[in-house]
Amino acid sequence: MERVYWGRSILDVLPEELAIIGACRVFIVTNRTLANTALLATIVALLEHRYVGCYAQVTAHAPRECAIAGAAAARETDADLLLAVGGGSVIDAAKAMLMCLRHGYTSADQLDRHANVRIPDLGYAPSDAELWRRVIAVPTTLSAAEFASSAGLTDPTRGLKQAFSHPMQMPQAVILDPAMTMPTPLPLLKATGMKAVDHAAERMTSATANLYSDAVSELALRLLGEALMQIEGRPEDLGLRSKLQYGMFMSMCGAAAGVAVNVSHALGHVLGGHSGVPHGQTTGLILPAVLRWNKAVTVEAQTRIAAALDGPPGDGAAAISILVETLSLPTRLRDVGISNDEIPELARKAMHESLLANSRIPVKRADQLETILQSAW
Repeated sequence: MERVYWGRSILDVLPEELAIIGACRVFIVTNRTLANTALLATIVALLEHRYVGCYAQVTAHAPRECAIAGAAAARETDADLLLAVGGGSVIDAAKAMLMCLRHGYTSADQLDRHANVRIPDLGYAPSDAELWRRVIAVPTTLSAAEFASSAGLTDPTRGLKQAFSHPMQMPQAVILDPAMTMPTPLPLLKATGMKAVDHAAERMTSATANLYSDAVSELALRLLGEALMQIEGRPEDLGLRSKLQYGMFMSMCGAAAGVAVNVSHALGHVLGGHSGVPHGQTTGLILPAVLRWNKAVTVEAQTRIAAALDGPPGDGAAAISILVETLSLPTRLRDVGISNDEIPELARKAMHESLLANSRIPVKRADQLETILQSAW
């Protein structure tokens, strides 16, 4: 990633960024809802002769087929840059499209060799960097997919969400224009804001936590908690939305210090892939249960989490739960249609998640995850 633009209009930023990178043939990646908005029409007009086409068929949880179909459409236009406009599913699909374009993939099964294979980002361009196209991300939610080089794609045939990683998938630039969040339904914005809360809280409780990550994550929680509590009453306030975007950005900064998330995210991935639960909702459903489960080894972190969210002293789980309830988001697995009988299968699938390695309590057996899921049910 080379640049992050915050608090500025895309009308000013996009021409500036395109001039810097020298892109001539820009292909937009989005979804059906955004494709029909005035905001997207404005972006198309802004691109003028640089605009070469659009793939607007990305659906929730970014199925593999979206990456394949989107890459095929971009390939036909000879695009030299992807512009992802949307939430986490759109941005993840665009990042995976880069992998498909790089390797010439035309079918979903060709992605198998890359599933859950983590390629470390060593801080410099890989030897084949010139063969990769790049993406600019313009997020419309608070999922923070634009601040990671991995793309989460769902394999519908197996009900699994898998990570597809490569340093060149990291967006070259991110444009955080608060006006771009205006078409997003408020419940979705709040839910994805809770996902950003999850990013921060799980870095503070991570086995790899460090001083830098703790500092930016605590700031993220403070910004997010304050703004999320106010957004319902001030939905038109672009300053408040900009504050949410900055908090979301801070929630991901700990990754730069090598600090990864853990159990809540691992279970959240499975809830999305297996049960179709919206990614933003998984935080309220799972994170409090995870924090109750690991309380004995995360006392200091939970004390800071609770303080940053102005919750009950020392009780990170309660602080998260209060915030979720205030935002009128679902709080129990049963609330989103998951039956108690599904819990063993969810736990079994989650055991394949590499993020479990970042838990301060080693996760060695599926029954440990079943305990958390039962608590969340």
